[in-house]
Amino acid sequence: MTIFMMLFRKMNKNRWLVISLLSGMMISTMLTSSLPIYKESILQRMLIKELDQFYMDTWKYPGSLSAKLSLSLHDDEEVTRYELLQQLDEYWEQQIIEERSFEIHEFIRERSTRHFSVRPVTDKESNSDSHQVDMVMRTNIEEHVDLVEGKYPSAAPVDGVYEGMVTEALLVQYDMELGDTFISENSIADGVKVKIVGIIEQKDLNDRYWTEPLSEYSKSIIINEQLFNEIVQQEIIPLSSASWLANVDYTKLSVASADLFLQKKQQIDNYYKQTIQGFTPTLLAAMDIFSQYKEKEERLSLLLLSLNIPLLVLVIFYVYMVSGLLVERQLPEMAVLRSRGASRKQIFLLYLIESVILACIAFTTGPFLGAFVTKILGSSDSFLSFVNRGDLNVSLSFTSFAYSGIAAVFVIIVNLVPMLLSMRVSIVDQKRDKARERKLSFWFRYGIDFILLGLGCYGLYHLNRKLETLLALETEGLEMNIDPILFVIPFVFITGLGLVLLRLYPYALHLVYRIGKNAWTPPFYSSLLQVSRRTKQYQLLMLFLILTVAIGIFSTSAARTLNDNMEEQIWYRNGSEIVLSQQWTVDPASLQDEEEQVRYIEPPYETFSKLEGIDSSARVFSKEDAYFWAEEGNGRAELMGIVTDEFGRTSWMKDGLLPHHFYEYLNVMATDPYAVLISDTLAKSLNVSEGDKIEVGWVGTEKLQVTVYGILDYFPSFNPNIPNPSQENADSMLIVGHLETIQNELGLEPYDVWVKLNKGMNKQAFIDQLTEKDIHLVGYKDTAAEIIQSRNDPFRLAMNGVMSFGFILSLCVTFFGFLLYWILSLQRRILQFGILRAMGITFRQMIAMLTLEQLLTSGVGIFVGMITGAVTSFLFVPMFQTVFNPSQIVPPFEVMIKGMDILILSIFILLMMMIALLTLGYYLKRIKIHQALRLGED
Repeated sequence: MTIFMMLFRKMNKNRWLVISLLSGMMISTMLTSSLPIYKESILQRMLIKELDQFYMDTWKYPGSLSAKLSLSLHDDEEVTRYELLQQLDEYWEQQIIEERSFEIHEFIRERSTRHFSVRPVTDKESNSDSHQVDMVMRTNIEEHVDLVEGKYPSAAPVDGVYEGMVTEALLVQYDMELGDTFISENSIADGVKVKIVGIIEQKDLNDRYWTEPLSEYSKSIIINEQLFNEIVQQEIIPLSSASWLANVDYTKLSVASADLFLQKKQQIDNYYKQTIQGFTPTLLAAMDIFSQYKEKEERLSLLLLSLNIPLLVLVIFYVYMVSGLLVERQLPEMAVLRSRGASRKQIFLLYLIESVILACIAFTTGPFLGAFVTKILGSSDSFLSFVNRGDLNVSLSFTSFAYSGIAAVFVIIVNLVPMLLSMRVSIVDQKRDKARERKLSFWFRYGIDFILLGLGCYGLYHLNRKLETLLALETEGLEMNIDPILFVIPFVFITGLGLVLLRLYPYALHLVYRIGKNAWTPPFYSSLLQVSRRTKQYQLLMLFLILTVAIGIFSTSAARTLNDNMEEQIWYRNGSEIVLSQQWTVDPASLQDEEEQVRYIEPPYETFSKLEGIDSSARVFSKEDAYFWAEEGNGRAELMGIVTDEFGRTSWMKDGLLPHHFYEYLNVMATDPYAVLISDTLAKSLNVSEGDKIEVGWVGTEKLQVTVYGILDYFPSFNPNIPNPSQENADSMLIVGHLETIQNELGLEPYDVWVKLNKGMNKQAFIDQLTEKDIHLVGYKDTAAEIIQSRNDPFRLAMNGVMSFGFILSLCVTFFGFLLYWILSLQRRILQFGILRAMGITFRQMIAMLTLEQLLTSGVGIFVGMITGAVTSFLFVPMFQTVFNPSQIVPPFEVMIKGMDILILSIFILLMMMIALLTLGYYLKRIKIHQALRLGED
């Protein structure tokens, strides 16, 4: 108890440092425990959205797990069909229905007999009116059908006759009537009588109960389940097939239960194959989604780990720095304990107990903080952008606590390292090292800076080679695929470059000192002398600032670049906010003559001008398989017809893609109805230049001669990088002409309508107007909806969420670490400041000294961090092209560093330094000369 009392008194004495250390430990456990929480939450959201979309697209319930068995048993089977069905029913109930990892909506069994011939019992001729039917049982079918006429079948034979119900289609097909009785004349069911007592129809066409609609049972007589089981048990009619269906509530599937759901399918397959022949493999409705789910989980886990590694290193660095400050402050106490007989082992155990207590608190609170942070990250819409989106389904698991425990153990080790290092040397050695630092730091002594910089440069070389390979191969693929190395290697490069610049810093400081040796004012000379003599003391703080600032700049640049480039690609590919493809009808007269070109009836375009909420609209005709003829040859190109003023007001085009503004090309083209704009790929392929005449057309039309008025690299919706299928390894080509000219000279064919809505216009209200105006669509593209869908991609959500949180966290850690360091530094130098005040240095001069000292240390660290972050961004962010298909990126990939992000970072740094100066000034103001000098005497 005495030891604990001493321990708590020691912690209370250094409570601010202990609180700072505890906060660093809690952040470490929070980050690590949030990895499985965030991964599971975001994967569940992804899975549910994909399954919802699957349901909407296919009308198949995605949570259905079904199996079908053909019961063609051999005569020498040891078990009967009924015994086999009981065995399989028991397996489903024990292995699937009683599984608590997912919720079962309904469990359905279906049985069917072999087909047999029946005829009316009133017919004397056995060969007349013979029909092929089978008997079917389906669990709880009465709850999912409506009785059109008659009644439901009884559960027992009535006077030796089995009652059944059928669809109306069977009655029409076989010329039967309600109440008719039929008798079997097959040997497999000889003498069996069946009476039609009910006519049914499907209650809900979208009911997930039905694997196939009731209309498919047009040759089946459906009987009661209990009665059917008796028929099977007594082997009155041979069974043909049996099926089982379990509908799971897919909206409540988690990462673990979804994986278990997929495993159940494989287990059922294996069990059936071992039990009986003729088994049809289990059908999982959304098999592709569940199969890819595991792969996406592994990729997302790796991505989240790589995204969090820089943050974890920063936090561990913060813990190490605070722990070092705490140990440095407690060196006199350690010396006193040693002088009173305490061994190093006892002192180590004392600090170990302190670390374990703090780590236990961090271990306990880490997962709960991680769950809270996960909910915040779930609302990320883009980098540093949060929307009012539904919270992620967050749940704590054993894995999150396991991750928290690993982090807690690791921070205990990191916390004890400074103490172990300080125990290796005596108090005399420590005082000598503190008086003048001559030894190189660990990372400089062993060349860690050059090793890390070399690894970063090698990583950059590797990424460049990978990018060149992808560009050469022109690989296809639109799915976002983030390589974790894109985040790890830049962090290694930042650390190496920052350390190298820190190695050079003392030489630069010495050069500054030599340049103005005889001109510096006393405050500046004192600050310069203080920093130059204690460079090693400030290196930890400067490296901390370099890493946080550089990682902050790189994170903002990478996130902004990825987000903006992805969204610009969607805008460019669509060309406008909304693209509508109307339904055109063919003129019947044009179909009478086979040689005549097909003529279309154009729907009224004026209808769009009457719609509310439209800012502008444009008619855009596109013919991908058009031909062109020039002096040096011919080829295939996409022919686009536009109305220049409409197109300019409605289309989207990124600034800076063309030598002149996009509107200038349209204005030049508007002067001549036979003017065209061509792509640079076309101009280079056949040496066509401005002013040349070319001819255009397509199959079934005459050639139209036009004049080239402009050559451009890019045009809305045109991708020059897509290979031309008509020419091997040739880029696509474009010709832009006047819509009216093309329609009058070549022919009238369907065109799209591009629409730009007024700001704030509701999309659903716009769609409702289309329905009201009787505008029939065969195609609809909504750019904003595609962007939202892109933002909901799990990998993009993870990247934006973690990088946004990491940027905010790095700013907070930087502020507290910076402020804590300078306050403790001031407290250590009370005697020095007291002597300076006694020598006549004014309070204003001392503030100037501290300001200069901050500029020479923290200011330089921040400045180096900005340079390092900018260099890393321009070197490594272009490698993020590998996230997409590099050869298909249009507009070209562009590194983006937003001024607003740099402004936020600069304002934060300025405020941080101002708060630190005000705090230091407050402490200086409270220093009394006589107390400081008395402290020196003691």
